[in-house]
Amino acid sequence: MKQELLQRASQGDRAAVDEVVRASWRDIRRICWLQLLDRDRAEEASQEAALKLVRFMHRYDPSRDFGRWMRTLVRNVCRDVAAKRSLEPSELEPAGETPRLDRAVDLSRAAQRARAALSSLPPRQRELMEMVDRRGLTAAEAARELGLSASAARGQLSTARRTLRAKLLADDPSVIELVRGAR
Repeated sequence: MKQELLQRASQGDRAAVDEVVRASWRDIRRICWLQLLDRDRAEEASQEAALKLVRFMHRYDPSRDFGRWMRTLVRNVCRDVAAKRSLEPSELEPAGETPRLDRAVDLSRAAQRARAALSSLPPRQRELMEMVDRRGLTAAEAARELGLSASAARGQLSTARRTLRAKLLADDPSVIELVRGAR
């Protein structure tokens, strides 16, 4: 995000604040989903986080990293939303039709198990996995964004992957073949 835009927004320029929120919306929603793993609660938290971003933009110091400041604000909102309600996994929506119904059912069940295993991880580990495995950041880049040391990020990432692998294999060893076959 452009520094000039952030400067104007932090000084109360309403149009600049709106533009910052629009530019940040995708990241806000992604972080909320990773933290809460529930569509409805993530949507609620996203909206609340966007409102807080508008409300507290004047507190942002343009000499500091905006991404880190915004992610902290969003994670705090997610913690508040999670504390208000007990978390229950949402229903999985299959990702479209596949030619073989039995394969689609198997993949859907595997995805449900994967979602349950993922939801058992701490939010920080889920976020690290998303940043590295999905967005393609290095562990060091993700660590900088999250305010961790690179070694701590690598350790948490390794622990998260090992935990997921163990949970998925304990539930159903055939999951590995399903994932390989879906590629």
